Amino acid sequence: MILAIDTGNTVMTAGLFSPEGTLYFRGSIKTDKNKTQDQLAIDLLDIFRLYQADIRSVTGVVLSSVVPPMTSALAGAATGVLSGFGVGGGSLLLIYMTSFAGVPQTLAQGVNLLYFLPAAATALPAHLKNGYVEKKALLPAIAAGLVCSALAAWAATALDVEVLRKCFGGFLILIGLRELFQKG
Repeated sequence: MILAIDTGNTVMTAGLFSPEGTLYFRGSIKTDKNKTQDQLAIDLLDIFRLYQADIRSVTGVVLSSVVPPMTSALAGAATGVLSGFGVGGGSLLLIYMTSFAGVPQTLAQGVNLLYFLPAAATALPAHLKNGYVEKKALLPAIAAGLVCSALAAWAATALDVEVLRKCFGGFLILIGLRELFQKG
């Protein structure tokens, strides 16, 4: 499902679309430039609760805003909500920082790594409680993740920033194509 959020001067509208483009719900809240990321995240969760939608079904987010002060807070709120449900909010944060906020790729990746640690730590207890963690796969996944992240970090520091951006863009295209053409 794709979550589309349009922030206008007076109203912020959120809609949830199926991969085929069918609108599942459309909800609106008043645009308030003084709201924090946490308040916006609560508003988004409330809309999902109102329409009895499962936020874990979200595989992508589209943000549109004509209110620049809201854009960063909205991106932070969306990434926080999605990260809490294990959807991959960090990818959205990385795209926002590099494509819209003008943050250099290497700095954005560092911020994203620092963002991931507390986001994962706060989401993990709920996932454990609900049985969403495959305990048999945990140690092999952690070991492989540590080795691969160390190698990738070494490679990322050795690559030119433009090459890094192109690799990340290619990765996003592959993931997008997979989402578009994946069955079921």
